[in-house]
Amino acid sequence: MYLRKLDNMIVKANLCALAFNEMKMQTHSFGCTNDIDNRVEYKYQEFKINNRVSLIIKNKNLYIHYRHSKEVDLDKIQDIISNVIKRLS
Repeated sequence: MYLRKLDNMIVKANLCALAFNEMKMQTHSFGCTNDIDNRVEYKYQEFKINNRVSLIIKNKNLYIHYRHSKEVDLDKIQDIISNVIKRLS
């Protein structure tokens, strides 16, 4: 289970970029149950660019998923994502 917090949103022309901080929740925070009220299934394709960046196609939307630690160089992150967007254009 993940908790996603919207950190930033950028809208330019026909491109909308959302930056989420995704935090993994501890499993003991949720009680056990066999009753499921709502179930949603997704089919998606994931294309790995490197060990940190993936492109995900889900519900006709394209997502750039980037994983990093808190100690990473922010300029390097921006360069990697910019290069991915340039290649997609």
